[in-house]
Amino acid sequence: EPRMVTLMSLQARREGLVQGNDDGVVDRNATSWFPAALGLAGLATASSAITAAMSKRPAALQGTNGSYYLLALSGLFYAGVAELGGAVWVMADPRARAAVGRRLVYASLAPLTAAAGLAAATLLW
Repeated sequence: EPRMVTLMSLQARREGLVQGNDDGVVDRNATSWFPAALGLAGLATASSAITAAMSKRPAALQGTNGSYYLLALSGLFYAGVAELGGAVWVMADPRARAAVGRRLVYASLAPLTAAAGLAAATLLW
């Protein structure tokens, strides 16, 4: 069974939250993968919004002001930043906040899909 040492595992061992060896080694399954997935989704959402904002506008918006398009991109960017903040919050106490982290991961799929779709639209058309 693979074992690993992380900063979180050492801190949890010091606080007495995780049973492990004296050297701070805990099982890999001791913490949830949801904080990492939430952080990755937040990073992907924010970077997709930045990509869409830095590229030319889609062909359907070329003759218009595009204010709503930029407003949507800024909202998606801030949603990605909020997801990153949520990931850091869940990582602070992963066992107690696992249920909230799971819900945040599932809720982060909508902004990620929207940001990826807008980025793909700007790059393809």
